Amino acid sequence: MSDVIGRLVGDRAVVTKMMRAVTGRPRADLAGGVRVASVPVVNMTTGALARVRGDFADGGDTAAWSVVLKVVHSPDRSPIWAQIPPEFHEITLAEIPWRTEPELYGSALRDLLPAGLRLPAVFSVDELDDGTTAIWMEDVVQVDGP
Repeated sequence: MSDVIGRLVGDRAVVTKMMRAVTGRPRADLAGGVRVASVPVVNMTTGALARVRGDFADGGDTAAWSVVLKVVHSPDRSPIWAQIPPEFHEITLAEIPWRTEPELYGSALRDLLPAGLRLPAVFSVDELDDGTTAIWMEDVVQVDGP
């Protein structure tokens, strides 16, 4: 698990806020621990990707919840950066627009997609610093068939 995901998931207030957004239950409480399953990905702008899961309790109801947490960052924060010759650093930063994904999820694109196609629900886009953003989004369940 990345340090950034560890810090975010380790903050009970942050996780409770996300769990309430995911479940649509503003008074729900976390029931038990939170499980994090890292999803391996290698590219210059994804710092980490994980499924965050747990259970909630609300009144007499208990159920599971799940969200995908993606951390995107500037290419110069990637371990791959060290493999790029310094004379190509400036052009690499100019040509790899790491902010595209956070901007896309906040755009009107979701309203312009054709019937049957949609973006995952986004619960929060959090600017962690000038070069890192956390995106909390729907954990879309894969189904077989069309």
